[in-house]
This record gives sequence, structure tokens and C-alpha cells, in this order.
Amino acid sequence: MNPVLSGLMISFLAIVFGTGLGMIFGVNEDNIKAYFLSEVKAHPDIHEQTPANILKQVTNSWRPKSPFPRTRAWGSWPWHYSGAGI
Repeated sequence: MNPVLSGLMISFLAIVFGTGLGMIFGVNEDNIKAYFLSEVKAHPDIHEQTPANILKQVTNSWRPKSPFPRTRAWGSWPWHYSGAGI
């Protein structure tokens, strides 16, 4: 098997695997959130049981914030002219 074919096969398998995981997590998103909520409510000694804190715990468990803060809005590049001052 030549290197190009093996590289294409690995790339294809990676795309299929990633898509499959995305589909599985997308279909089971509500179940995963419900599991996190039940775990937070089951351990009141660890998690403060206020509605805001429970929502924060479940939200941050499912989709945590990026460790890389965004300094610009989506699509605004350093060379993008904002039109300010016109």
C-alpha cells in the first residue's frame, strides 16, 4: 500500500470517527445534561444548591469555557476595517 492511500484512509477514518462521536453526543445531549444535574443534586455537600449555581455547574460541565479568551468578535481580523470614524 502506498503512503498516499494509507494517509487518505487514516484521514477518512478520522473524519468518520469524529462525525460519529458528534452525532452520538448530539443525540444524547439531554441525557448527559440530566446526568450532570442528578449528580449535582445528589451531592449537596460539594455543590451549593442555589439555582444559579446548579445551572452554572451543569452548563460548565457540558460545554466548558475556552481557556483561550477571545479578544475580538467573530470574524474581525486585525486587518479588518471596522468603519469607525466615517
